[in-house]
Amino acid sequence: MKLINSFKEFVDGEVTLNKDRQDRIKTGIQVVRDFLEGNELFGDNFKKVTPQGSVRQGTTTKPVDDNDFDVDLLYELKVYDGWEPKDYLENLHNEFKKTDRYKDIVDKRGKSRCVTLDYESDFHIDIVPCIEVDQLFYVMNRPDNVCEITDADGYAIWFESCCRTAGDSYLTDCVKLMKYVRDRKKLPMKSVLLTTIMGNQIIYGDSGIFVDLPTALKILIGRIDDFLQAYSELPIVANPALSAEKFARHWDHDKFIESKNKVQDIRKKVDDAYTCDDLDESLTKWRKVFGDDFSLSDKDTGKAVSPTTTFVLGSYTHRQPVTAIPGCRGEALNNSIGVRIDAYLYSHDGRTKFRGINSNVRIGNNLRLKYIAKTNAREPYEVYWQVVNTGQHAEREKCLRGEFSKGRLPKGGLSSDKHINWERSEYTGRHWIECFIIQNGYCIARSGPFYVNIKHPNF
Repeated sequence: MKLINSFKEFVDGEVTLNKDRQDRIKTGIQVVRDFLEGNELFGDNFKKVTPQGSVRQGTTTKPVDDNDFDVDLLYELKVYDGWEPKDYLENLHNEFKKTDRYKDIVDKRGKSRCVTLDYESDFHIDIVPCIEVDQLFYVMNRPDNVCEITDADGYAIWFESCCRTAGDSYLTDCVKLMKYVRDRKKLPMKSVLLTTIMGNQIIYGDSGIFVDLPTALKILIGRIDDFLQAYSELPIVANPALSAEKFARHWDHDKFIESKNKVQDIRKKVDDAYTCDDLDESLTKWRKVFGDDFSLSDKDTGKAVSPTTTFVLGSYTHRQPVTAIPGCRGEALNNSIGVRIDAYLYSHDGRTKFRGINSNVRIGNNLRLKYIAKTNAREPYEVYWQVVNTGQHAEREKCLRGEFSKGRLPKGGLSSDKHINWERSEYTGRHWIECFIIQNGYCIARSGPFYVNIKHPNF
């Protein structure tokens, strides 16, 4: 099952980086920008600071176990006469080191092409100096003391075009979902490599087939698996905006084989969950992909029931009168005594509680419903339940019902609590259940009908 609403809530609430951290990113970027623009050594040559990577692409995810995450900044500046490539990085490092704010957090990670500000247990900012020479952009490799060609905006523009082709936010959300899975299943693929491979799977006309997020994920993970399975050795994965830059440098043969096998396993699990037509079983299978934090949305417990589906109450002449209740001589309703029905939706086996429901709910088949009678009647009294099915489906299956019974357990047998009755959603149509309080041979209170609208996919 697709569980479209569950996917949306999972991406928004669990996968995507939370808003307070996003706000701290914005603040951190602005503070760094202000520092560089106002710095005595770098201020005159300052051009601009641009977020790169997942921040710019909108694919930043929550880190595993609340670890820190990285923010990439491209720092464009004018060329300094007489400076070697390593000078840009070493001088930038020194300027941060001079300050009380940054002296204890700069460059703890020893990276080659950036200066890092390490905000421990939160995030770190990688600042990559970049210069323009003859309309080409270069970053600096400190250990080799060389300039390396780069593309300042090309990759981001390419990714944005892929997103437009895919339509809506399907590509960005799929990238976030795959990064989430990668981090938890230890898939050895750097973000830029994974994002590039996923973007390369977008082809002209995909907006017509990406009809929802689960479908988009199923299609993309299938294409990624097909791509990887086609290679026995490391494939070439180039920067789409700069063919000379190869992202497979982040892989080796063993990591490639491990990635290839794990992606195929993820694909099988996604396909299995997507095609499963049982709500509870599908939820269990999606959790094999994403973990137990993937939860069922209230909006998905109705399965495939469309809000435009019309349910009409069928004939209910088969409903038995109150006098069919054993020992009941009729009604003697007491206005001071009431009874109502509280209802809850459960998985098909009654083990997983989904949500509370109101009368007129629309749900799919093969779900459990737990009804609880709430009354202010004083003991002793008996509680009886009447289920009235209507419609052609129940009639065809000879299950119109309409008789009275005491509360039942999910798997049959009488409930030890007379106020509780379990039922199963089975037949397409509009049906109801009603609760009756019997005392001294008369019905002294009745709940009135609690309606359920059920859609079986095969009827």
